[in-house]
Amino acid sequence: MAMKNLLLPTDFSENSNNALKYAIQLADKVGAIVKCFHAYHIPYIHAEMPAGMYHTAIEEAEKESKDEMEKVWDKVKSDFPDLKVSCDLECKMGFAVEEILNAAEKNDVDMVVMGTQGVNSVADVIFGSITSSILDKAQCPVLAVPENSQYRDPQNIAFATAYDESDLKALNKLSDFAQIFNANLNVVHVNKEGDTISQENEVSFRNKIREEVNYQNLYFDVTQAYDVTDGISNYAEDNAIDVIALMKKKHSIFEQVFHRSISRKMAYHSDIPMLAYHE
Repeated sequence: MAMKNLLLPTDFSENSNNALKYAIQLADKVGAIVKCFHAYHIPYIHAEMPAGMYHTAIEEAEKESKDEMEKVWDKVKSDFPDLKVSCDLECKMGFAVEEILNAAEKNDVDMVVMGTQGVNSVADVIFGSITSSILDKAQCPVLAVPENSQYRDPQNIAFATAYDESDLKALNKLSDFAQIFNANLNVVHVNKEGDTISQENEVSFRNKIREEVNYQNLYFDVTQAYDVTDGISNYAEDNAIDVIALMKKKHSIFEQVFHRSISRKMAYHSDIPMLAYHE
């Protein structure tokens, strides 16, 4: 997974600014270019508004967005004077989700990096926000960075698996990402109460991964938990996990982890970035 282009959508909030700092340091490490992107609202139109006034409103909205973008980028350069990262700034009028997805496709980005809010609103952010929609619809990997997360080179990455063969595609991409940092890649299955997965199926799946995923620092774990969310949370805490990765597909672990009823324990670990791959 050669990362050449990272897309960082921003709404100029604190969590977006933190995600930008994370993305800049990640880009510096992997030698990627960052595109910082903001979609601003279409000015309200009513029937009696003169055409000239509407055009003025558009120009003012564009200028305000560009000025704010420059301020954010100047702050990043001030905070990280030694980083040699190229950043392209773009503001575009339109609906955020649509414009972000268009920007990702047009620029052939390798990863979208987005901010999420704090521990008391993780579920609300994941389900019912721009980040949620991008996680659901983007064709490229999406890295969700919580507002309390501080960048560090990933040394321990956990991939949550349900022993589904479609996970192999994500694991191949994830192993390329892990290799950049020489990180440990832990393939983790949460064995919920009542689950009955045969040892034969487990061994067969592990062997298939070893055959198809060419990565030296590849490990396998099984953890017991009442539900998937608790299992991943506990595993992340016990194993100093830097990034949690999941495969985004219908009826997958991803949906269980990011369900509206996400547990408090998972929210407590909201300083851990979460990387979503897509089928």
